[in-house]
Amino acid sequence: MAAIAGRMRRPDSGGVYGSLGGRVSPRIHQLAWNGAAKSGVSISLYLERLVEGDPLTRRRAAGPVPRRARVPAGDEVMLSGRVRPEIRAAAKKGASARQVPIWRYLEILVEADQEGVTYAAPEQTKQLDLELMSA
Repeated sequence: MAAIAGRMRRPDSGGVYGSLGGRVSPRIHQLAWNGAAKSGVSISLYLERLVEGDPLTRRRAAGPVPRRARVPAGDEVMLSGRVRPEIRAAAKKGASARQVPIWRYLEILVEADQEGVTYAAPEQTKQLDLELMSA
């Protein structure tokens, strides 16, 4: 059974899962959760799919991931999920290829995901359809 009703549970691979995450802005956090809801999957599976879909995760790592200092705004929230070890390794590769830390890499993936960006609640969609039909 999934932790959130209506969401698909990740198939059990029998493997060990690790944490993938970072402190992101509340807007990115909401986009990620909206994207997961739109896809009907857990946040962990959503993050796995984003990392797997990134073409830079297939490249060889460019070197160590730099630790860029971010001036905290004080409103950052944790975006994390439990992912397979190979996904964690791929995320590190993708971050290294982009030369950004993991938290920024997650922000880039979520922002680039059109499902998360264009998510609308079902009630809003119905209202929009009615407005379009009456025009």
